[in-house]
Amino acid sequence: MAWLSVLLAGAASAALRLDSFATRVHEFTLANGLRVVLVEDHAAPVVTACFTARGGYADDPQGMRGMSNLATFLLEEGPETLGSRNLAAERAALKNMTSAVAAQLALANRAGTAGELDRMEAEARARVAARQAEALAKPRFSVRALEQYGVQGFQVSASADALQWSARLPSNRIDAFLLLYGEWLKKPFPRMVYANRERMIREHTDASPTQDLILRRALLTPVFGAGGYGLPPIEGAELANIHYPAVESFLQSRLAAANLTLSLAGDLTLAEAQALAARYLTQIPAGQPYHAPAPPPYPVQELRLAPPAELSSLLGVGYRRPPERSPDDPVFDLIAELLIDNPLSRIRTSFAKANPLIASPVVFPSLPGARQGGLMVTLANHHPSRTPEEWTTLLCDFFESLGRTPPTVEEMDLARRSAEGKLTSVLAEPARAALYLGQMGGWKPVEALVAAWGKATPADVQRVAAEYLRPERRLILQPGFVAPAAAGAAQ
Repeated sequence: MAWLSVLLAGAASAALRLDSFATRVHEFTLANGLRVVLVEDHAAPVVTACFTARGGYADDPQGMRGMSNLATFLLEEGPETLGSRNLAAERAALKNMTSAVAAQLALANRAGTAGELDRMEAEARARVAARQAEALAKPRFSVRALEQYGVQGFQVSASADALQWSARLPSNRIDAFLLLYGEWLKKPFPRMVYANRERMIREHTDASPTQDLILRRALLTPVFGAGGYGLPPIEGAELANIHYPAVESFLQSRLAAANLTLSLAGDLTLAEAQALAARYLTQIPAGQPYHAPAPPPYPVQELRLAPPAELSSLLGVGYRRPPERSPDDPVFDLIAELLIDNPLSRIRTSFAKANPLIASPVVFPSLPGARQGGLMVTLANHHPSRTPEEWTTLLCDFFESLGRTPPTVEEMDLARRSAEGKLTSVLAEPARAALYLGQMGGWKPVEALVAAWGKATPADVQRVAAEYLRPERRLILQPGFVAPAAAGAAQ
């Protein structure tokens, strides 16, 4: 009862804080389609500014995985008019480089010894032309320029869903960030493509996988869809397929105004935000919103695999979440809260109580509103009192019981309030709020998400759990697993 009263009191305050937060959010759209979201916070004279471009590494071009991650390096370079040592000479060198690359690609499939020599010669010419062009650039001009204006925490990232770049600046210096990237986005300029591509190939080839990378690849890649949620699938061979024309086309499709959201959080008024956007961002070409392809279909049968040797005792069970914008998607957030996250959740009160020898489970839920993701629970050291197969059966039954027995009204209330409390903690910090609102595309989708949490019923939870937490849609990481030889058996 003590825990219940504390959680309910926190839940009520979370709801109140969300209502209060909404009064400080302003949104408007420029004529070119660029969305601007402002969260006023005058507690300190700083502003976090974040650009978000929809479409991340899960949507990299076929055969060019790593393109989105390459773009994060290119966004550190300068815009065409500012990042050059000699713009006229650089333009001429880039034109020469483009011709050399076109000649190289035209010879790529020529057969025979003579063809091999021609290919090698064309490749050498393209490499020399690229170095000549890139020698005229000022490396990482945008980052260096922002450092002169007191920027803190400049970061660029590619997720499965989006490209994001942001900076935290004094509120009287925010125009430096908007000027710089307003110029960059007028003509997305892929400067230093080959230097950064070679750097990525070298880093990817030389780096030995860490324990964290092994764990994430083993768990997230199969269950969370294309490439694994939060784990960019970079292949050196595919990086080598990336050339200047493809990068140029990629940036133009992702960085059009209609595909961008600028989120601002901090010491700025609506009138100031409108004036800054009108001054620096209206000349960005409108383009079209990027429409990501549908994620791959769910497996039609259970998938099983053994963990890598480095993690031979790891056991896990996971399920993929519903498609983005599906009415079932917000309900899945509540399912995650019901199963795994608070002292009164089912994994604490039911599963752990019935299995006192179990080690503390580790949970991997995806973010609310994510386009791709899922829910997985792992046991890093399952107790030898049961075999891995027995622990697997117990975990699966625990997950899937929610599709057979609906939650109580009290459980639903706690799950809903827990989800709102997490959201409140993200929005309470301006830098995190800017990033999250950029990912969601504004405040209205967040309001819709919270409203959907509020409307969900125990029957909705049971229905969605029965649909998505079932054997045909689960992945199991089981120590000692050996794929059966029988046709049609679990893989």
